[in-house]
Amino acid sequence: MFRLFNSALMVSVLLAILVAAPALAATTPAPATSLKDAGAPLPGWVEVEPGAVQWYKFKYHYDNSDKDNEPTQALVQLRMNAPENVIFEVWTPERLRAPLPDPSLDLDEQEGTVRVPVGMGTPAFAGKTWHWDLGDHAPNRHTVVLTDKCCLTWAGSARATDTYYVVVKNKGDTTASYKLSITGPEISF
Repeated sequence: MFRLFNSALMVSVLLAILVAAPALAATTPAPATSLKDAGAPLPGWVEVEPGAVQWYKFKYHYDNSDKDNEPTQALVQLRMNAPENVIFEVWTPERLRAPLPDPSLDLDEQEGTVRVPVGMGTPAFAGKTWHWDLGDHAPNRHTVVLTDKCCLTWAGSARATDTYYVVVKNKGDTTASYKLSITGPEISF
């Protein structure tokens, strides 16, 4: 009798666990696909489909209690598995509200009045090397800057507190993976 009761109790507990486990399992968060849903960078590697756009945001804080306070830098870094597939742009709400460029005018004539990002990710500095150019004249030594095309970076600061949006785009024709980090002493999400 005791053995039957124990078996029935064990089966009941196992059934309860099997029913509750899917409901309690954590779902993997997905990147936002619009400005209104933008949030902090996700931990680990994230996939982005060809032509897709994913949105993140952070709050940059500037201490304006003293006019001589120097702003600190925010650093956005994106590491990708395939170079030149993924790009990112950095935007402020003000820049996103600006009008689109007038195609009949030169962009230089529209400075500050058109929708352009605050910045873009550029390949990270990886070092320098040099080579000799042995042309017809005296040899010339040329310095060559090396970059890591799988790592894009942007650093910026401002003398104002503002929200910044990081817009990740897949310009390639295959799914790409990336890892995004946003750091700085005055950053929050």
